[in-house]
Amino acid sequence: MRVLVLRAGLLGDTLFATSIFEPLRETYGRACEIHLVLRKGLAALFRGDPRISRILEIQYRKIPVPLHGRKLRLVGQSWLRPYDLVVNLETGPLFNDLMYTLRAHRKIGRPWESALDDRPGEHAIERLRRIYELFLPSETVRRGAPSLIVPEGRRVVQEFGLPERYFVLNPTNSHFQRNDYRSYRAWPEDHWHRLIHLLTTRRTEALVLIGGAGEEGYLSRFLGNDARLISLAGRTHLDQLVAVIAGARAMISTDTGPSHVAAAVNTPVLVIFGPSDYHRTAPFSTPENHVRVLTADLECSPCSLTGAIRDCPWNRCMHEVTPERVLEEMESMGV
Repeated sequence: MRVLVLRAGLLGDTLFATSIFEPLRETYGRACEIHLVLRKGLAALFRGDPRISRILEIQYRKIPVPLHGRKLRLVGQSWLRPYDLVVNLETGPLFNDLMYTLRAHRKIGRPWESALDDRPGEHAIERLRRIYELFLPSETVRRGAPSLIVPEGRRVVQEFGLPERYFVLNPTNSHFQRNDYRSYRAWPEDHWHRLIHLLTTRRTEALVLIGGAGEEGYLSRFLGNDARLISLAGRTHLDQLVAVIAGARAMISTDTGPSHVAAAVNTPVLVIFGPSDYHRTAPFSTPENHVRVLTADLECSPCSLTGAIRDCPWNRCMHEVTPERVLEEMESMGV
């Protein structure tokens, strides 16, 4: 059985799509070949993952098939050897032309059979499960959840010289330093300072701050002279970042991709939500992981999908989640 899965979204979208792996293998056997089409840069998530047979990274999703070399080669290969099944998990029409031109015995997802209706308050995983149920047994689909395999996690942690016990803090996310509504998923900098002070005075664990290239200067503001504060900003490849998160006692984050990594590797994660709808996009909770969502529960939240966020002068929903409350919630998780 050869299955091609299309999901060339951001980190969180990609992790949600991993919920199809185990249902496919349970239904079609461990020898099922799973091929992935991913956004460029995300293949490292699956380095060493025995569930995945082939990965094709795509940088420009909008370029049509005839003008896109990688898409065109994929189509040509499918005509030489058709897939048994192609599953398009894109929520928009960007891969419609690819779906039309790929050769397969069955196609699921846009513009073929799909779960097109958008149900209010439905988590993204539940919507994906409605797509999976078009071709997989429902009881098998319900057992599927986002997951990552970390084959060399301990070695990576040792390479960075991290101690046995540490928390991961994720103070950044996309647009976090903008001066308009696009930064409203960010938790205030002074709140992070206060939380770090509370953690270093009340706990003994090291605090590992993560961030991407270009965010080193921002994270350096939190370091001070305490040797337990460690910044890995710009130092980790994606698979190394996954290993660091997998080795942590817990993670504190805002609504951004690495929080989904924590849930997928069963690291306890506390996520601070404000303008975005956690019912739809929070890290997915399962019996094996521990996800805690923290919000100010304002009457105007969530606002990111209504457009009201554009008229909001101040992201009160994030400011009103205090560091003291975050610490209290974290400790109530038993970590």
